[in-house]
Amino acid sequence: MLNHSNHFQGVLQSGEILFETDFGYIFNYLSCHKSHRLPAQNSTIRGLMALGEAMADPGELNNEQPGFNSQIPAIYTYLGQFIDHDITARTDRETSISEIGGYDGNPCSLSPLNPNEVIEGLTNGRRPQLDLDSVFGDGPAFASEFDNEHYNYETKADALYNKVSLDLKLNTAANHFDLNRTADGRALIADARNDENLMISQLHASFIAAYNKIMHYLRQHPDGSEREARYSKARRLLRWSYQYVVIHDYLNHVCDPAIVYDTMENGPFYFLTDKKIFMPLEFSVAAFRFGHSMIRPFYLINQTIGNKKIMDLLGETFHNNFFTNQMLDPANIIDWNNFVGATAQHARKIDWRLAKGLFDLSAIDSAIPAKTMLAHLAQRNLIRGYKLSLPTGQAVAQAMGINPLTEEQLLDGISQPHKNIIKSTGLGCTSPLWFYVLKEASIHNLGERLGAVGSRLVAETLIGLIKTDKNSFLNNQHAPEVKNNGIEIVPGTLISNIQDLLKFAGRIN
Repeated sequence: MLNHSNHFQGVLQSGEILFETDFGYIFNYLSCHKSHRLPAQNSTIRGLMALGEAMADPGELNNEQPGFNSQIPAIYTYLGQFIDHDITARTDRETSISEIGGYDGNPCSLSPLNPNEVIEGLTNGRRPQLDLDSVFGDGPAFASEFDNEHYNYETKADALYNKVSLDLKLNTAANHFDLNRTADGRALIADARNDENLMISQLHASFIAAYNKIMHYLRQHPDGSEREARYSKARRLLRWSYQYVVIHDYLNHVCDPAIVYDTMENGPFYFLTDKKIFMPLEFSVAAFRFGHSMIRPFYLINQTIGNKKIMDLLGETFHNNFFTNQMLDPANIIDWNNFVGATAQHARKIDWRLAKGLFDLSAIDSAIPAKTMLAHLAQRNLIRGYKLSLPTGQAVAQAMGINPLTEEQLLDGISQPHKNIIKSTGLGCTSPLWFYVLKEASIHNLGERLGAVGSRLVAETLIGLIKTDKNSFLNNQHAPEVKNNGIEIVPGTLISNIQDLLKFAGRIN
């Protein structure tokens, strides 16, 4: 969710496992037509910077304003981030295609790229099948239990696994619950972004714990299968449980349930998955970034350490202040009862405002110059969408047969000085898709879920990717573990939602 300007180099140093898959546009014909994109002029940059500045939310620690919270439990903010990291990478990493900032951290000389150049030059570093490649990597090298562990080959993921049991490595010693780490504290995981804040780090560790528990069950109840088969079965059961949670739990919390149901029944209407599969840029660079607006300015982590500002839980600040001897201090382990269930705190409403701590990311990453565009999450999102030639929100709405929001609706609530700049640069009538999706959620559904355009883009992408994967639970309904109301992850235990998965992993009662 928060990817820093120097992250690409850091990922290589930590041994992240990347893949090579395609990006593309759902509405390629819109992106290829200049009239359906943001105007290619310098004043557009000025308008985007003003719009980003206007998006700061005034919420403060222990001072929630009326209407601040949604009814969405806070876990879904970080489940969304986990999903994002599992299916897409590299749109935020400063490569020749996606680069938006100069050495000073401010917008470099920018013009929208030709969409064909984007498709040819931008490569997705994840597999988009929701197959948990961010957890399993490319899998371990297999060897028989009886050949003294002599491997005939190696994979990049070997370091993630215990070679004998094929468990994923996890630090659970002496009251610890933390990712496996190197001596200098770097997490040994397939996607280094899943250690960029406390919540995503602990959630990733919980998925590892769930997989290890399946493997433990399979070892305790042998059926004659060798360990390679046990590994494959455990991975499949966790993947199916995750996919079920994404569709039936996550999407129904953040999208219009009628659109989720329609997409399940009739398939995606706009994301045509009968062609070569790709990761839609309208989703990854715009619509799915709605989760940024759900981030609270503070979180109750556990009863020991209490409330913490979001900036204390991210990046370098997180690693400097929450670790002892390069390991997460046991006192800082998340109590997930504060994020899901009857006692959960709630995500911010899905609207056009962001927690204002996210407007100075230099506080959590010393490589980002302070008070610049790269330090400002909203400005960075808006500028990147402009460079990658995303269609406007109005163009996508019209393509879906939905009446677009009016300029008055889009600019309502924005301060007059910012409004004057935005109107003068035409962004009230041709609006960035990300901002449009956020505004639509607040107008259509009072911030409790995405509106029509946002729900379509998010539901069609996630359901479409799962439907397209022949190994997904949707394409294996005959399997005995696939039930009408969940996935039987081990006999007698059904996973229907993220709370079930955390319980199975032993993270909540």
